[in-house]
Amino acid sequence: MTELPKLEWPPLIAGTSVPAWVRVRDVLLTLAAWLFLLWAMRYGLALAIDYLRRPMFEFSGMEPPDWSELGHRLEPFLGFIAVLVLWLLGWALAHGRAMRVTGGPAPSPPHPLPPPPREHVASFGMTAQDVEAWRDARIIVVQLAEDGHGFRGDVRQRIFPDA
Repeated sequence: MTELPKLEWPPLIAGTSVPAWVRVRDVLLTLAAWLFLLWAMRYGLALAIDYLRRPMFEFSGMEPPDWSELGHRLEPFLGFIAVLVLWLLGWALAHGRAMRVTGGPAPSPPHPLPPPPREHVASFGMTAQDVEAWRDARIIVVQLAEDGHGFRGDVRQRIFPDA
């Protein structure tokens, strides 16, 4: 059996190690999102194209939008947005002044330092040799106990054990 290369720990996913199907999926989903956005904006884009083609700044093939009807339809949304902006502005003025006077929120307590590696490994009932074997393995099957505290790990060196 050939010696396996030692891998860095923890394993990091770099841009070059992303599987091809993930890249294809991402491209297809992004393309679908852009096509949906263009479809949703089709009337507005058609109006803009008609307005910018010759004769410039005149609607020649389409009727201009009814701005009063559009404003009437958007009025509840604009009112809601205005209320939210006023609320946010009031909150910022009230709490901003208070934070400047008091010096801001109290700093959060520092996180406790993790235990040294030997103690951490021992708390799980493992030895340092177990950890080294896990770092060198290509496949590790970990089964957690029902309480979530104990576990058992099986190390496999080959992808296909029968091969």
